[in-house]
Amino acid sequence: MERARKAKKYSKTVVVWRSFIRQKWATIPKALGSASGYKYRGDNRGYSTKITGPSQRVDVRGIINWNKSKYEYFPTTGWTKVYKAKSGKFVAKRKASTT
Repeated sequence: MERARKAKKYSKTVVVWRSFIRQKWATIPKALGSASGYKYRGDNRGYSTKITGPSQRVDVRGIINWNKSKYEYFPTTGWTKVYKAKSGKFVAKRKASTT
């Protein structure tokens, strides 16, 4: 009962989902055509529980409003460096769409 009484005072919950490229490099299979000539810089690390700090490629923050039956979400994407697959030459910095 005590927990239920304490929980009643909260009207919102924030849910966060983050993703990253685990390996050092991400490549495109040759079957996908011209995009296979590039490789993408990865994060080269494992999961992190830190709220801030290590970068992520995708972040979705959702807010649940328990009093209004409303859910809002706020997606963001990070930058990824693109290189030529064979030479390793830097080509560009790209940012994926949030849609």
